[in-house]
Amino acid sequence: MAARTPKNKLRGPVSRHSAYVLVLLAIYALVLLLSGCEINKPEVPIFTTTLAVPIGEKRIDVQDLVEDEDFLVVDGEAGLSFTITGDPDSLAIESDLSVDLEAQTVAMELGNIELHFDPSNFEFALGDIYPPAAGVHGASMILPPFPIDNTSPPNHLSGFSVATMASGDLSVTVSNGWPVPISADAGPAQIALILVDEVSGADLATVLLPELAPGASTTQTADLSGKTVHNIVSVRIMGAAAGSGGLPVLVDGDDLLTIETAFENLQASSARAAVAAQSQ
Repeated sequence: MAARTPKNKLRGPVSRHSAYVLVLLAIYALVLLLSGCEINKPEVPIFTTTLAVPIGEKRIDVQDLVEDEDFLVVDGEAGLSFTITGDPDSLAIESDLSVDLEAQTVAMELGNIELHFDPSNFEFALGDIYPPAAGVHGASMILPPFPIDNTSPPNHLSGFSVATMASGDLSVTVSNGWPVPISADAGPAQIALILVDEVSGADLATVLLPELAPGASTTQTADLSGKTVHNIVSVRIMGAAAGSGGLPVLVDGDDLLTIETAFENLQASSARAAVAAQSQ
């Protein structure tokens, strides 16, 4: 009788190829284990935040917010409900509750509040006031007396759109960088310096300058109590320069008559500030 072949094969020694494969698998598993245990470099945590500062108040009714949404209904007590028609198997509702507010102008009675503005500088070149000096640089010339009637470009005051002053002063410092005297202690040649409100067109303050020799300066003040000041102002000067008295002087058309205006001790009884458009 022939012998039966056993169903289970006998296990023999592991071949050299099989051992090589097992070693590779062990190394690969070790690499995976080590890579999973890598320690990250510590870092300082970073975070951001948004601070909301209230600067005004606007009332918006619920009806105004949902008037463009057909499925939202407002009852008599401002209760909000929704209506759905049809027979849906599932229902999902998504609503954007963001509100966009148009730009507003916020006005309020402040009592008296202290205001601060940076000084404003205005410059008048000799060549702009006396055209024959334009383009002249370092030439010796005889300058005759000439009239002065010029207005500076507008200057913007930041932080408000209009304010009514309960008290405060305008300080004006004028430095004569021209080679001839300007103004006079009296008479039609005396220079009047006027601070003009460019929005309303009103004269806010007027100061009179004494005679100023070349290189001299003077500071004058004016009261602003009761004045309503918008945030765009200019300076107008009217008077005359005495000329060089028939003697030649060194002329440069870029020589400047400089005017520095400063607001001092300002107390506003009311003010108005513009608020840009916002989105929440």
